[in-house]
Amino acid sequence: MTGVSYVTTVYNKAAVLPEVIRSIIGQRGDFQREYIFVDDQSTDDSAAILQAHATDNPMIKVIRRTNGGPAAALNTGIAASTMPFVKGQDGDDLLHPDATQVLLDAHEITGCDAVYGAGVYYKITDPSPLDNAAPLSLSAYEIQPRPVQEVLQGRIGNPSGWLVKRSAFGSAPPCDPDVFIQDVSMPLRLAAKCDFCLVHHPVCFNVDFGEDLWRMSDNQRQILHDVCLAQANFLKDFPDAAKPHRWWIARKAVGRAWKWAKRRSMRHLPTALGLKVLLLSRLGEPAQIATSSCKVFGDEVRRPVP
Repeated sequence: MTGVSYVTTVYNKAAVLPEVIRSIIGQRGDFQREYIFVDDQSTDDSAAILQAHATDNPMIKVIRRTNGGPAAALNTGIAASTMPFVKGQDGDDLLHPDATQVLLDAHEITGCDAVYGAGVYYKITDPSPLDNAAPLSLSAYEIQPRPVQEVLQGRIGNPSGWLVKRSAFGSAPPCDPDVFIQDVSMPLRLAAKCDFCLVHHPVCFNVDFGEDLWRMSDNQRQILHDVCLAQANFLKDFPDAAKPHRWWIARKAVGRAWKWAKRRSMRHLPTALGLKVLLLSRLGEPAQIATSSCKVFGDEVRRPVP
């Protein structure tokens, strides 16, 4: 029998956390399991909710750490995992009851160390999608060898959609320790090292809070900065895997910086324009260009705390 470590990062998710826990504990399938929740120093009732569930369930482990961001929290949880497979989970997403078994079946059939499934959105004000989820079994999938370009273009990235053989991470941190958000760096690092199986079924439900509640995904400055930085660091850390994509990464980084500067503040335009000219003339190194583009987003972006 195989085993799965569920690693869930939590920061101020009290509004949805009981349902998230229910979706994880309620996973169907014949496999061993452990539940690791990393609380990134929440200031709401998240820690109390986690502790109450841990008291009732000895398989739940709660790690409370200094607030340092989702990437650092995910690295902490994966380091504490013990099962052969790791199932990542955002603290506000729900898993389909058959999600884990479907992803394990995909690994068994294809041998891919990284398996990734789709997600669908639901509104937080709607009834829980767990209550009417139809049974799910594996029927549609494809193998993507070293899918670096797919990750770069955003077709792979949802943190709650993947299952990874723990040994595939190797000795390096799964998420780039220099990047605050985990969505890009972790799948990029995996894509450089292993083949993916893409499961064409919605295995998770991504909550849509609406416009009144804050989510990290609404912080466009942070997101754009972290995408640029994760891709720039990828060029440095995985030069062989990144070689076919280096100019694509540089062009996209400059494009993000240029558009941000144009929308937000004229004082950044000379920097963005200089980077764009440098790129088009190919006088600089792609990694240097991508790294320099991060400066356009200013000092307001958050940095991870290990």
